[in-house]
Amino acid sequence: MKGLKKLLFFIISSIGVFGGVFLFFWNMAKKIQQPLRRQITSVPSVPYENIEFPSKEGIVRGWFIPSKFEETPPLIILCHGWGSSRDTVYRYVDRLHEEGYSLLLFDVRGHGESSSVKALTVKTFRDDIISAVKFAKSRKDIDTNNIGLLGHSFGGFGSILSLSKGNTAKAIVIDSSPIKFTTIMESFLKQKKLPTYPLVPILTKFIFMRANITTRETKEDLDCIKALENTRTPILMTHSINDNFVPSSELEYIKSRVKINSFYVKSDGHRDSQSDPDFWENVIPFFNAHLSMRSKNFISEEKNG
Repeated sequence: MKGLKKLLFFIISSIGVFGGVFLFFWNMAKKIQQPLRRQITSVPSVPYENIEFPSKEGIVRGWFIPSKFEETPPLIILCHGWGSSRDTVYRYVDRLHEEGYSLLLFDVRGHGESSSVKALTVKTFRDDIISAVKFAKSRKDIDTNNIGLLGHSFGGFGSILSLSKGNTAKAIVIDSSPIKFTTIMESFLKQKKLPTYPLVPILTKFIFMRANITTRETKEDLDCIKALENTRTPILMTHSINDNFVPSSELEYIKSRVKINSFYVKSDGHRDSQSDPDFWENVIPFFNAHLSMRSKNFISEEKNG
């Protein structure tokens, strides 16, 4: 009888411990997947339009900035990173707007003023980017055959993955993007001053579990290398060698596996690539070359203006 009681006590204790550990990691994953919303603290200094469009079960909100020229121009969609909002990518706007592009900035669901999501992942970024391109193609005030995309960090990660899920953008620039899920988790844990092992593999599994992402899906739909190998869309990638959050070794990882156009900058931190002159010296010619920017009418307007 005593042996049975000991066995029952052991079983109940084990269940309690297991349940406590499970709940700890579940709540930790939940916290990671619900970043604090960054409030919109500024608006464009040039004319803009508030916009919104559907994406999956939610609504995405953002800004449309028309070109400074009257002709229907190419459009570049700007996508922010994890825990940011559309006004954080406004740093790209002045140079691109001066070049004559129309621009679309939006808050990924779970960010800014867009709808909430239960379990935010890179899939959310991927799906909202696809929805943004679809929305852009419905407008009559842009050249819908010439849409570009510039994604920063997780916005870049989602942009790459969207290539295999119907993204019809004509040219894509990827700025400071993570590529591997392990890198993302390591960066987050280091920022919180937590040990990476064994937390990285455990938390990654819980994050996928909360988002109903299967192992098969991670191999087939969430693989950046596979997406880049199978696309014909022109891609240009950049990363700062001084990035203190997502290391530039992510770009090295890509280059060791896929032939890709790329360059490095020397700006400080994770969100300042555009401050390096080399950034625009590479990005502007790339977009101009692939988005048919210099039509005859456009050149005429630009010279006369």
